[in-house]
Amino acid sequence: MTLLPLSEIETFVRARLDEVANGDAGFVNADSLNIANAVRRCAETAIRNIHLIAPNVLLDGIRPDNNMPTCTVSNGVGTFKAPAEFMRLVSMRFNGWDIPVQTLINEDSVEYRKQRNKFLRGTPRHPVAAITHASPDNGFVIEAYTVGDHPTLADFRYVPEIKITDDKISICPKLKQSCLYAVTAEVARCFGDERRAQTFEALSRQQLNPTADDDRIYPANGEKTIES
Repeated sequence: MTLLPLSEIETFVRARLDEVANGDAGFVNADSLNIANAVRRCAETAIRNIHLIAPNVLLDGIRPDNNMPTCTVSNGVGTFKAPAEFMRLVSMRFNGWDIPVQTLINEDSVEYRKQRNKFLRGTPRHPVAAITHASPDNGFVIEAYTVGDHPTLADFRYVPEIKITDDKISICPKLKQSCLYAVTAEVARCFGDERRAQTFEALSRQQLNPTADDDRIYPANGEKTIES
């Protein structure tokens, strides 16, 4: 994860809005708008949404500050409490697993019910992990299928909740461009330009395609003007 200053987001948003306002009387000049307040209002939600929908390959995440979480085991199911700031899994692997798990199933899913059957549940070759509610006060618990009698987490990386701290916001570096466009879209929407907002949303989604570098409608370094 890396820290992105709100001032950098504001500069990007202002530049994009200036571009679309050039010669377009239907959009207010960005200099007359309170861009800083608009960015602060919508940055957390817009950037959080990008991190929730992004392909796993574009995430890096963080590891627990100290040691890996301690697991308990019952009938081959490893269980540990998710970090308080946990938002999305990036990768998890137990010793003895052939491959890591990169997504978590939900406790309300059909796949989760299968894990109660020892003949259908995950195996070290095809492991499965789920996220469940421990209780309203105790956050979330992660369950892993199937683990040995003494399970040890070899790797655990996750994306923490997106929050503004000291005028900076943490993001996965490969998602920076998508996040910038996502915030720009929401700022445009704040000022009543739905058409431009949809354009910036499309640009944001394009940045989430790791194979689309040669087929973007707007370059990543932003040196050209968007055609209206």
